[in-house]
Amino acid sequence: RSGRFTALEVAKNYLDSCDKDAIIFTNGDNDTFPLWYAQEVENYRTDVKVVNLSLFNTSWYIDQMKRATYDAKPIPSSLTEKEYRTGTRDYTLIQERFKEHVDVQDVVKFIRSNSAKAKIRTSAGMKNYCPTKKLKLKVDRSKVLNFVPEKYHNKIVDELKWNIKGNGIYKNKLMVLDILANFNWERPIYFAITVGRDNFMGLENYFQLEGLAYRLVPYETKSFDGQTGTVEVEKMYDRLVNNFNWGGFSNSDLYFDETNTRMVMNFRNNYSRLAEALHQDGDNMRAIKTLDKCMNEFPRETVNYSFFAIPIADVYFKAGAKEKGMNVLSEMSEDFMKEYKFFSSFSDKQGVKQNLSISTQILASLFRLIQSNNLYQSDYDYIKENDLFYKEKNNEKTEVSKSEFVINNFVDEFLSLQ
Repeated sequence: RSGRFTALEVAKNYLDSCDKDAIIFTNGDNDTFPLWYAQEVENYRTDVKVVNLSLFNTSWYIDQMKRATYDAKPIPSSLTEKEYRTGTRDYTLIQERFKEHVDVQDVVKFIRSNSAKAKIRTSAGMKNYCPTKKLKLKVDRSKVLNFVPEKYHNKIVDELKWNIKGNGIYKNKLMVLDILANFNWERPIYFAITVGRDNFMGLENYFQLEGLAYRLVPYETKSFDGQTGTVEVEKMYDRLVNNFNWGGFSNSDLYFDETNTRMVMNFRNNYSRLAEALHQDGDNMRAIKTLDKCMNEFPRETVNYSFFAIPIADVYFKAGAKEKGMNVLSEMSEDFMKEYKFFSSFSDKQGVKQNLSISTQILASLFRLIQSNNLYQSDYDYIKENDLFYKEKNNEKTEVSKSEFVINNFVDEFLSLQ
């Protein structure tokens, strides 16, 4: 009755971010329960194995993951029920005994071992431990060539190397290591974008963004924007621009609660990352089309802009769509100047200190973007008459767009606050 289908459509988008027979690690409610619904009720993408890392700490859930689900095979795993049952290996301490990287298969075997040499004395008695923070995973080149884009073939490494952070491994992360030790590159492995860096286990240098999930790939990935993973342009474009549906975010007549609106910042960020990657490749036409799709699916009227809308304006400018970039800039400058003034009006600012700081940072970012694109014309006065906008100099008036008017007035106001 609401006309809002975001839960189902976003769930399908998560599942469709994965290639066939994939394993996708999720973490929270919103990136897990709707996926279960899509598979259980809608019979959608039942080949994908959804593994919730929060539940992966419990033995009953591990039992489920070690069984087939719909059309999805069980997780590849060597640990037996006796070795992961409640109270067993809930938290495995790390006590480094090796300086070099150790194969993940050997590490899992060591943690499974009942040998006294594989245990250390703790306050709770003799317990298994992990002998290193430095892990490596062999790459079967004959298998990865099937999915690695040809342009990356010369980047394929013989083994992945990464470091675990912290002083120990909880059971869910031990189970992830168990999967890595046994999957032999026969199934795609993904981490949902909402999982969080702590659950990436140090594998980020081998992540590739393919929609709403990062794929583990057998080559080092470097991001030009400092974010996680490299962008796989062709899969991302096909999915985000041609295939994904978003369940009604484009309809400003619908009500979207805080959970829905909060998720949009992730979606906008993915579109802007794809557009930036296309621009870097010199494909400005598809970069603009990507941003247009984003703006149509997640308009300001439905979900207010956040910090993650700034790159949208930036790429519009870089791709040659100046007017579109100016429209985003002008709307953001209006919105966040109002927000800044509202929080500044509080006599006791302690409770809104963080909000005020965010507004200030965004205003400064907008100002820098205006400067870098030479949009501010200080030698003109900008005026509004009869719902039309003009710039005036030496008593000569020239009609301008609303966005140019708003941007220049914003700069004057912003500078006055400094």
